[in-house]
Amino acid sequence: MSKTSNVVSIKQNHGRIDETGLFPLVQNMEEPLTRATRFATALAMIAETLDEPDGTTVQQLAWSIMDEIKKVEQQRSFLIRLTHPKRDERGFGKR
Repeated sequence: MSKTSNVVSIKQNHGRIDETGLFPLVQNMEEPLTRATRFATALAMIAETLDEPDGTTVQQLAWSIMDEIKKVEQQRSFLIRLTHPKRDERGFGKR
């Protein structure tokens, strides 16, 4: 099922969360987050080769990107547990 059809199935469900449609969307966030992490890592490595103050500026940019990625990944982890089709079997629904 494509991302677009997942969104359409959620809309057709009158805005209610349809776990079977939402879970794949949440799963699909992993690859872009991995690419963003690699991009930030590359920036950090490039920063080490630059003279000051440019190196510090690029390094701070890389760290800020990594911090934001960590926040998004925490939210994605929560959504994975919330929308997992077998969350009850895996104990995700229990506190």
